[in-house]
Amino acid sequence: MEIKIICISSLFLLLFFFACEKKPNNYKMSLERCQTHWQLGIKDTTLIVKVGNLYIKYHIQGDSTYNLEWGNETVKNVSKEKFEVLGNGILNFIDSDEKAIILGQNCGSSCIYYVILPLLQNSKEKKYLFAKTYDLEKTMVAYIPEENDIFVRVENYITGQYMDIKEENICMAVYRGDCIDSIYFSDETIVIKWQGNEWLNDKSDPKEKKIKIMMSN
Repeated sequence: MEIKIICISSLFLLLFFFACEKKPNNYKMSLERCQTHWQLGIKDTTLIVKVGNLYIKYHIQGDSTYNLEWGNETVKNVSKEKFEVLGNGILNFIDSDEKAIILGQNCGSSCIYYVILPLLQNSKEKKYLFAKTYDLEKTMVAYIPEENDIFVRVENYITGQYMDIKEENICMAVYRGDCIDSIYFSDETIVIKWQGNEWLNDKSDPKEKKIKIMMSN
């Protein structure tokens, strides 16, 4: 898949071509592959990413903040939120289908966050800090919420419905997401593999659950 990035400013017009292969089971690799296309020093500029009939525009103000515009031939939306340019650059394209565009960025040693852009007119962007996995076909994302008593939250990023998963038997890591070894959607369930509360540096305590997804409002 070829993605075109067009950089427009009052001083120059640049055209970049690169391949950002979809890696639905390896998000960190996908983020690193795209990251090299952000260039330090770019400011007061609009970057345009085109993926098929979809586009994302990064309207960069100065060199520290930007907002997003996205859509296709019939949809045009602008983000309500302004995003900060981090030390590793800006949000990168990860995946898309006819319902949404998914952007993502590393935000720390244990942190990846997603910004999901629904392809419906007048839609608002959805931001998920500490994201763990997603499923485009089911329009679902799994992430670690702020509430300390919730292990994982599964949310439909189109409807806003969600399901909270609670678990007491987890390792003693400062960030509970670090206890998770793997997490993925499978049919109508979500599978979580993690380390339990008897985990030590020299001793594993593997746990696994396959949980049927049942959403609430």
